[in-house]
Amino acid sequence: MKKDLSNEIIKTFFAIRSLMQRFLLEKRKISFMRIMVLCYLLENKSPTMKEMADYFGITMPSASSIIDNLVEINMIKRKSDSKDRRLIRIQLTKNGQRTAKKEIGAAIKNLGLIISTLSRDEKRQFFGIMRKIHKNLLTNKKIAVKIK
Repeated sequence: MKKDLSNEIIKTFFAIRSLMQRFLLEKRKISFMRIMVLCYLLENKSPTMKEMADYFGITMPSASSIIDNLVEINMIKRKSDSKDRRLIRIQLTKNGQRTAKKEIGAAIKNLGLIISTLSRDEKRQFFGIMRKIHKNLLTNKKIAVKIK
């Protein structure tokens, strides 16, 4: 029973993630990962490429490819660290800031439509469960080791 439920949770999680990604990004000109990077940069002003790669759980070459693309379309810029010239920091351009804010607004609007069938109590329960899972992922030593 426990294994069947875990299997169903995983399948449902991936199905919801896929559908949400398509729904949230409908008619968007930029990929989900690139939007996530822009949103990350709104909150984290000048991370290094390694910090970004670690946060998203991707390789440095993958991070570099995403960054190269976003530089090409004037969403972000690379800047040398003021204390250590070997470090390159990533920052949003004004265009990148506008795009990130616009995409977050669209995602919030679309998420409202996605969860509109839930009652107020169900939304609170859902958010509480999501927060609990997030906290567990960040603090549980057995899980944290596997994630890193």
